[in-house]
Amino acid sequence: MRTDPTPTDHATRRHTSFGRFWQRFKRQRPALVAAGGLILLVASALFAPWVAAYNPAAQDLRAAFQEPNLTHWLGTDALGRDTLSRIIYGARPSLWAGFCGLGLAAVLGIPLGMLAGYSQGIFDRLLMRVVDMLFALPSVIVAFAVLSIMGPGTGNVIVAIGLLIATFYVRLTRGVVLAEREQLYVESARVGGIATPMILWHHLLPNIAPPIIVQTAQFFGIVLLIESGLSFLGLGTGVNEPSWGRMLADAQSSIFRQPFLPLPPGLALTLTVLACNLLGGGLRDALEREHDVVVAAVPQPRPAPPAAAKRGTTPFALLHPVPPVAAPLLAVRGLEVRFPGRQQQELSILHDVAFDVAPGKTLGIVGESGSGKSMTALALLGLVPAPGRISAGEIWLNGRNLVGLSEAELRRVRGRELAMVFQEPMIALNPVLSVGQQLAEPLQRLHGMGRRQARARGIELLDLVRMPKPTQWIDQYPHQLSGGMAQRVMIARALACNQRLLVADEPTTALDVTVQGQILTMLTDLQRQLGMTLIVITHDLAVIAEICDHVVVMYAGEVVELAPTPELFQAPRHPYSAALLHTLSHPDLPGLRLPVLLGMVPDASQWPTGCRFHPRCSFADGNCSTMHPTLQPLAAEQASRCMRLHEIESLKLQ
Repeated sequence: MRTDPTPTDHATRRHTSFGRFWQRFKRQRPALVAAGGLILLVASALFAPWVAAYNPAAQDLRAAFQEPNLTHWLGTDALGRDTLSRIIYGARPSLWAGFCGLGLAAVLGIPLGMLAGYSQGIFDRLLMRVVDMLFALPSVIVAFAVLSIMGPGTGNVIVAIGLLIATFYVRLTRGVVLAEREQLYVESARVGGIATPMILWHHLLPNIAPPIIVQTAQFFGIVLLIESGLSFLGLGTGVNEPSWGRMLADAQSSIFRQPFLPLPPGLALTLTVLACNLLGGGLRDALEREHDVVVAAVPQPRPAPPAAAKRGTTPFALLHPVPPVAAPLLAVRGLEVRFPGRQQQELSILHDVAFDVAPGKTLGIVGESGSGKSMTALALLGLVPAPGRISAGEIWLNGRNLVGLSEAELRRVRGRELAMVFQEPMIALNPVLSVGQQLAEPLQRLHGMGRRQARARGIELLDLVRMPKPTQWIDQYPHQLSGGMAQRVMIARALACNQRLLVADEPTTALDVTVQGQILTMLTDLQRQLGMTLIVITHDLAVIAEICDHVVVMYAGEVVELAPTPELFQAPRHPYSAALLHTLSHPDLPGLRLPVLLGMVPDASQWPTGCRFHPRCSFADGNCSTMHPTLQPLAAEQASRCMRLHEIESLKLQ
């Protein structure tokens, strides 16, 4: 019988990150040989005085133009200087220009590319226009322009190379950041209140490092060619300083006297550039992100003792006690989100969204895909993706309007009062950081905890979300977790600073039925234990019925009904709510065909005029297609956006 692996099994079966990289890299035989050759070249250049048999500047005119022999293995040049010794010493300026030039290019290009790709806007457009202008010019022309201003010399060549290659780094880094910034783990870091510099340095940079490392290996070969070309033209190293480019220039004038003379420096340059390219290809294959997911044991639900009682620390429930006030903790009024559309028109993604959430209660937001549920959650946290914007409305959290706050002010709110659990934990967790690092980060950044204290609190958080053996799982990586465990880690991270309000966007998506029940039970238990307010976004009415106190029904970017959960299921007050309820299965009527809600939510660019649900509504009349309804209050805590509600008999909506 197969048993699920334990964390200890993972520790014994899996290598470290470097170990896994080495196991993949050593299978790339050409890259391994290339790496060995480059290491040998660098070592020979560093220890040239001990490796070279002759002084590279020593002249012996009687031994000029010798062919390879036992005394001079690669022969001599026009002045009788040993070619092999000059090859060894000539690697020094080329390698020095490569390392320093690439270092300067990386220091300039990578930060600029990250800022441009992450922030976009005017800075991105201006920077890319400058980069495009430089790309339009031949590389040699740019290098000549820099050297004509600064003069020849190795140091100036390094500066010219750095400025030239920096444009490549800008384009490369910007491109990978544009793709990576859309990942959920970046949004998760923003929700946790992490500042932009830390998101760039701690989250994005490790994830974009592999393509940058691969391209750096190939850029190194390009730099060697540029340096050799400039030295060949007399703009690089000094006259008496050996370099491969200058050796080729000297050999050019004597090629008819000794045809073998340009072969050693040319071959050295060619093989080195080829080795850089092979190394880059091997690094690309070895640094590929792992896609295997280890299926881990999912623990059965068990009561979790309060962390304070177990370890003698401050109870989480006392960090942010819910104030005994009657006012809602969260009040949304007239919220509207717009995105630019075609022909200079704006699309209204959300329109007139309004609802309240009382302290300690659970609000469910339900609707079909495309109804605006997730966009509402993003708007609450100030995370509407660019170029969208909140064009109208107010979001009052604990008496403070969040609309109009700066990004720095929103970070303080997200990190301390408001958190979000995303629907796909496997991509919402940073793949290059361990569970412990991701739990400790908000504690260290927002509460100034030390590393050990943050790690101890991370273990408590894992215990709080009922993770078995948290001291062992805290050092694992996301790919080593099952879906249910990854969701528990996401919830623990959201609770790291014990926010008053937790938004859970489809918290049970892609989980099996057993794990779904465990996650929902855990959320409700945590809510009672911590006095937390909860917003659950889902399309599953069964989840709404199980854990929610009140329900917001959304359709086509609008709230169409507000109601306490029992009233919604007993007597829906909007045709759309009734249609959703009719699609539920009935276990007591096994032979009944499952009803289907015909049609689908229209695209935002094609919202119907009048009532947005009228094309799918069996009760619609002529007024429904011309008059746009407003959200009308009914009884206490109830409202509906149906203009014909009082004309439609309630029994037809049952």
